Amino acid sequence: MVKDIKKEILVKIEKGEVKIKPKRWFHFIKFGAAFLIIILALSAVVFANYFVYIPKKMGAFRGSGIGMYASYMPFVLLVIIILMILISVWLYKEFEGGYKKSFYFIFFASLVAIIVIGAVLAFSGINEKLERNPQMRKFHDWQENNFVGGRQNRQNQLYK
Repeated sequence: MVKDIKKEILVKIEKGEVKIKPKRWFHFIKFGAAFLIIILALSAVVFANYFVYIPKKMGAFRGSGIGMYASYMPFVLLVIIILMILISVWLYKEFEGGYKKSFYFIFFASLVAIIVIGAVLAFSGINEKLERNPQMRKFHDWQENNFVGGRQNRQNQLYK
């Protein structure tokens, strides 16, 4: 049986029905997938940093209750983080040999790790240092204006 399959494949290769790709092609695909996974993971860490930092900066951790915390929570960033993790887990399972592990285990382990690393960065004081730079200040303001729900209403109430 096995010899028949080998013979069939060799015959198809000789007829040109099956094209063999060079080993370099597979190395390139594997390297590209690994590179994309790293870029997605680092981007997710940066977004997780802002996911924790923005409510912290707005004062949501000062004992104002869960309602105040939820109103400052940038849920759009959470959706972006989850999408980045889903894509990177799919890439890992598809190209890097992650087929041996459960998709859910890899996803939740990645989610927890990225949120924890982002929280450590948010509480480390690095954002305050970055905000002193005028270019980064614009970026932080853009993040707050676009990702925090109801921020304009709270600002209008503060300035009345």
